[in-house]
Amino acid sequence: MTALDRVWHAAFSLQRRSGHRLLCPQAGPRPSTRPPGRDWLNGPLVWAIDETTQPLYFFPRDCPRILLWPTPATTAQDRDRWFGTSAARMIAHVEWAWFDRLSRESLYRYELSAETFEDLDDAGMWVSRQAVTPSPSKL
Repeated sequence: MTALDRVWHAAFSLQRRSGHRLLCPQAGPRPSTRPPGRDWLNGPLVWAIDETTQPLYFFPRDCPRILLWPTPATTAQDRDRWFGTSAARMIAHVEWAWFDRLSRESLYRYELSAETFEDLDDAGMWVSRQAVTPSPSKL
């Protein structure tokens, strides 16, 4: 068991519908260039994202977006410039042309047991080589 206690199913895109009873490993739509020894990541997997970085996946795959969050290196001036008085931990910027589509979308978050997942040590991504039973909740 890893330290991960809750993960969010990303599977290369957001889940736009509910009702998944079993998430089965699948290969992505296009193989990616991987570092030596990591080609297995193009094979059938269930992909998940940790809670901290899940907002990166709140958008359709083809939606242009920029997400900002403060780090220990963020200056007070930069925080004020980009966040103003907002207490948000992360801010997303998307093109206005996407506003209508995004306002009509529903997202479903799936909580998954950490038992079969392994940490890729890459931007909060986790993978399982086994099918996983999800527990859905709408965002």
